[in-house]
Amino acid sequence: MTHFSRALSALTAALVLAAGVVGPVQAQSVVNVYGPGGPAPAMQEAAKAFGATNNITVNVAAGPTPQWIDKAREDADVIFSGAENMFTDFAKALPGAFELKDAYPLYLRPAAILVRPGNPKNIRSFRDLLAPNVKLLTVAGAGQTGLWEDVAGRTGDIAMVRAFRKNMVFPEAASSGAAKEQWAQQKDIDVWLIWNIWQVANPNLAQVVELDEPFRIYRDAGVVLTRKGKTDPQATAFVAFLKSPAGQEIFAKWGWDARPIAAVHGARSAAPLSVSSQADVERRFTRMDTNRDGAVTWEEAAPSRAREFDAMDKNNDRRITDVEFRGQLPFGSFDINTDGAVSKAEFLATHRSMFMQFDADANQRISIGEFNTAQRATAKQAIPK
Repeated sequence: MTHFSRALSALTAALVLAAGVVGPVQAQSVVNVYGPGGPAPAMQEAAKAFGATNNITVNVAAGPTPQWIDKAREDADVIFSGAENMFTDFAKALPGAFELKDAYPLYLRPAAILVRPGNPKNIRSFRDLLAPNVKLLTVAGAGQTGLWEDVAGRTGDIAMVRAFRKNMVFPEAASSGAAKEQWAQQKDIDVWLIWNIWQVANPNLAQVVELDEPFRIYRDAGVVLTRKGKTDPQATAFVAFLKSPAGQEIFAKWGWDARPIAAVHGARSAAPLSVSSQADVERRFTRMDTNRDGAVTWEEAAPSRAREFDAMDKNNDRRITDVEFRGQLPFGSFDINTDGAVSKAEFLATHRSMFMQFDADANQRISIGEFNTAQRATAKQAIPK
């Protein structure tokens, strides 16, 4: 199995029950989500979109950990982080609530240089931060633990670390939220080293200067279902939504590097299709393109998958067992709630997730070129026929 196929199989098992694919999942009407302030704007927008589609409430409590940790002990379904080290801290604060190994890195964002509007100190690169009389604001906790040292030490030049530290404001801010308040109040601070997303969320507060290489580093926002959340299909579906193309779009809006997984990993190149195979691909594409506009949407492709499900459901109980199942992907890829059967909702949502991964330009339509790429990359296994 190729690296791409392994990535796709893993993705398939995760990106299911995405909002908007099928009707609302019947479960509890509230999903409780907790995490830090950095990813909060994207997480809150995702919660609103998913909740509206599924007619449920997704509560997102975000900020410094002490503000929400006691409530999370009582009812957390989902925990999200702003860096991997934060999950370690959350696991200590919520013993037994979730498995560390289950945490899933969602999207990355880069460190950036935030300056005052108009950039009065004319900061253009990291080395400009080392000049005399540049006051630097940094954060000593949460998802930025060790951030400034990682950036300043990238080249292995201790002189840069010393020069950067000499310009820092002490004590360092305890959290990103505290740093934001300090930045607003202390107008003599020239530069705020933080993740780019803070400027996206607060465009009037600062201007962003991209960190030049090799000083740019990334950390991720991750997500994990708690033991409680694993028992609720809505919580599971919300996490799947965060990983879906719709979730990617929301996170990208807020400054996260949310490229589709296939684009990040890259598919291995494949030999061109034979003339006969190419003709077969084009015939199948034409059958799906019901309005003959030169592109296929999921709405056009879904009926064939629904008919496929109905054909396998021999006893018409709207569930497929592993005995009834006929497909090229493993049965477990579709049985998301691991109850030993696949519902039509699970079946269609899984196929939609795979289908949309080949939408390279994220316009919710698959062109003949994207269709061809999908055929070669997956040996005709992972898109509607």
